[in-house]
Amino acid sequence: MYKGGKLYKSLKLSENNKVVITDGKDINIIVIENGCVYMKEANCHDGLCVKMGKISGAGESIVCLPHKIVVEIEGEKRI
Repeated sequence: MYKGGKLYKSLKLSENNKVVITDGKDINIIVIENGCVYMKEANCHDGLCVKMGKISGAGESIVCLPHKIVVEIEGEKRI
């Protein structure tokens, strides 16, 4: 996960987790569950990051442009 272009946190898809990124005004809740990651909640004006759904493959990403957050899955891409 990146916030403002800088690494915020690195987690494993194999471990269920929940990350809340907030600055007191903006909030994003990212969930890792059963090998997938998704943006559960965000108070950005368009909500596109929440609508992106679950991702699980290397190279896939979820982006919240208003809050400058990128969730990216790293690893070897499946062919």
